[in-house]
Order: sequence, then structure tokens, then C-alpha cells
Amino acid sequence: MGNFSSWCGGETSSRCVTKTATGAHKFEVTNYSLLDGMGAGNCVSSNTFSVGGYDWCINFFPDAYSGCAFACLCLQGTAKEPGVMVKSTLSFLGSDGKPYKGTEPVTATRTLPFSHVGIEIFSGWEDRVIVEKSKLQADGCCTIRCDLTVMRNTVA
Repeated sequence: MGNFSSWCGGETSSRCVTKTATGAHKFEVTNYSLLDGMGAGNCVSSNTFSVGGYDWCINFFPDAYSGCAFACLCLQGTAKEPGVMVKSTLSFLGSDGKPYKGTEPVTATRTLPFSHVGIEIFSGWEDRVIVEKSKLQADGCCTIRCDLTVMRNTVA
């Protein structure tokens, strides 16, 4: 006969540990009026910034869709592990550093694809108000702020 105590087992446990990395990036766009009319599909991009071991950038399309400005957060490169979650918030700020009235921050939560290569869009917004308000700013300046959290779950 076999050993009953090894067959019956005992109490076991495990736990999920969520690790997070948080960062923010501000992308200032100056002389906005010079970008007006650059054409749908053309964009200006922020410098690359790193959060959670991944490289990111903000792309801003002044004329993306029917005269509406469009901004988006993009992953650059390859997702390194499956199941990584990303929470991002894009806010459109005036020269005073405060969100424009009438433009709500956009928040998105997504899971990174495991083997994606290239640029992946995570969140974005389009708004005619942004175009008009940017033109009206005395300094022609606006800022797109990205708040980003990268989350990884591990079971121990």
C-alpha cells in the first residue's frame, strides 16, 4: 500500500502579486497654427519615454479626421510578456497647465499583445474644440499629458 499521508496532501496556498510602474509625460506643441493644414494622417510625435520597461510616445495629428485634432498613446517595439495591463490617461492642457474646459481626459485600460511588433495605439481622442482653442491661444501653445501605469501579475 502507498503512503496515505503523501496521497492526501495538506494545505497549500498561492498568491497573486501585482507589480506596477507609473509615469507621466508632457508633450508641448508650440506654434500650433503652423501645424494647421498639414494634412490628415500626418502627425508630430513626442520624444520616446519609458514606463514599466516599455517605450512609448504620444502622436498628435492636428488634421486627423475631418478637421478634428487627434492624439494617441503608442507602444513602440515588442510586448515582452503576455498579460501585461496598461492604464493610460491623455489630457489636453492649455498654457496654464490646466485641462481645457470642454475636453475630458481620456482613460483606457488594455492588455498588451504578446508578440506585437511596431506601434500599437492605446488610447486617443479627437475633438474640434482642441483645434479651435489652440488657434485662440495667444502663444499658440498646448500640452498633451499622458499618465501611464503598467501592471504585471505574477503568481507565487
